[in-house]
Amino acid sequence: MHQPTVALLIAVSVLVMWLVFLLRRQAGHIDDLQRTLHELTVARDPAEAVDLDKSAFHTPLQELEPADAAHPPQAPTASATGLIDAASYSEVVSMMPPATMDELLGTLFDPPEGGVHVLVASLAVGDAAQIAHHARKLKGSANLLGFRALVRTSAQIERLAQEDNPVLRRELGNQLLVDMTRTQQALRRYSPALTV
Repeated sequence: MHQPTVALLIAVSVLVMWLVFLLRRQAGHIDDLQRTLHELTVARDPAEAVDLDKSAFHTPLQELEPADAAHPPQAPTASATGLIDAASYSEVVSMMPPATMDELLGTLFDPPEGGVHVLVASLAVGDAAQIAHHARKLKGSANLLGFRALVRTSAQIERLAQEDNPVLRRELGNQLLVDMTRTQQALRRYSPALTV
């Protein structure tokens, strides 16, 4: 497939997903994100209680190593649920062929042109308008796919884009890369056939 055709297919797919989302909201369905966030913050068992904000932003790098191949893939766990909205992601996967889904994920994750890497590069340059633009773009794409950690961090970056603080920008860029890595790992456990 030619690059413009793939880009057009991805753009049309994203537009269709957005229209489905809007139609569901108008039809009076419960906002899935609000419901899911509520479910995640109300622990069914105190032993399962996880502070998702802290777990998403304070993960030691040694925990990012690949899982042992001897362990079979599992459904998203409580910590993975903080990274990915399984219902939203499953809905998108059900609407796209695997090759198209891989290309869509590549638009977020593949260096140097993937949305995460473009935003990290913008943070390094320090142009507030570009940072806000790329953060908003990544936030929207990640939201449609149900990538919660990326949505949280890109929203925080968008909100703080005007800050002239190189240390803060570097830390946010590092956090974005950690969120990307953790999201990719959760995707591999959730759907091992994907090449993220």
